[in-house]
Amino acid sequence: MIFNCLDDECRNESMKNKLISFITAFVLFWGVVSLSHAITAPKYRIITVYLFNFTRFMEWPDSAYDNPSATFQICVFGRDRFKLALDVAIEKETVGKRPITMRRLTQIDKITNCQVLYIGSSEKHRVANILNAVKNHPVLTVSNLPDFVDNGGMVRFYENKSRIRIEINPDALREVNLYASSKLLRIAKISRVPLT
Repeated sequence: MIFNCLDDECRNESMKNKLISFITAFVLFWGVVSLSHAITAPKYRIITVYLFNFTRFMEWPDSAYDNPSATFQICVFGRDRFKLALDVAIEKETVGKRPITMRRLTQIDKITNCQVLYIGSSEKHRVANILNAVKNHPVLTVSNLPDFVDNGGMVRFYENKSRIRIEINPDALREVNLYASSKLLRIAKISRVPLT
């Protein structure tokens, strides 16, 4: 049976659907700082949301860019488990006036132009070399490798009671003039690892 609806009813239903879609998108892409612990999505979708939101809750110095018109680069080093999720999340997004671009890398000499560098678990045997390559550069290093922060990384994803959490070393951030907002630090496990 086909039901017809009055114009006002159809408009209200359409508005309700648009509102639901908007709220869902808001929670997924903007509300991660306060709501991401209630995980219902696969792990790498949650990490994707975090990586995107780091661009909103971190500050990079001008020295992080080659030139005033350079793009903001999120790089994945090693095996890419994000598929297209990260590409979709950053599409048409900006940091300030800089468009966000996505790069997939396998060579260490290409990483110093990244602003965010996610190091995949496939690179655990090379992580020390990768971190050494960006040691004095304002590159936010991120991974889910165990002991990543203890070994010089800045942000580590880990699971606790089936939820994705983050561990941050703010001293490592400050060492290269990166700054995390208090909102981001509030939801993180803070680790103070002596810098070498």
